[in-house]
Amino acid sequence: MQSNLLPRLHKIFSYRRRTLEPRRRCAKIAEVVFEALNASNCTFKRMVMGYYGALSEEFVAQQIERNIEKLELIGPWPNGAIHLITMYLNRCDNASITLTSHKVSVTQNLFDLLFAKFLECKLYLKYMQGSLDFDPDYLHSLRPDLQVKLKKDEGKNMLTWKSLIDCRDFFQVKFLGDEVEIFTHNMGLCICGKDHSMG
Repeated sequence: MQSNLLPRLHKIFSYRRRTLEPRRRCAKIAEVVFEALNASNCTFKRMVMGYYGALSEEFVAQQIERNIEKLELIGPWPNGAIHLITMYLNRCDNASITLTSHKVSVTQNLFDLLFAKFLECKLYLKYMQGSLDFDPDYLHSLRPDLQVKLKKDEGKNMLTWKSLIDCRDFFQVKFLGDEVEIFTHNMGLCICGKDHSMG
């Protein structure tokens, strides 16, 4: 089901919020809208959602259970929405994730889920930033056989792993002081510089 409802909700509830709670004047509207959505049988292929209270969290969880394909969570969420991301990774075969919050606490379990999906060539992670909840030495020792250095990243404090399946795909962790930025990307060319047709 495609709908213009969720983009309209962003306008109603103020897209660039800095707090977790919806504005007081929007709270009642949010309650009515998400109660209706949660009671419906609607299914979305993709979702761009900010946090508007517990009912919006329930709605995202419901859509994950109904096999939503692409998930983008914007702004702050309780605990960085890690439980929703973990649920999505465990349920979705080909995951496509974007998180815009900088308050994500990346556990080793979450990182391992992301990395395992990448190794299966089943992850598109546009953006995730937060703090590591485990020793970064673990990353340096993870699959050294797949770790590479890309010319474009010379001088940057980052780790890069190449895909076993698609030689153009890379999984990267960029160290930003006390935080990390995690993402995947496809360069179009593999590191050998050849243009490989993948079918």
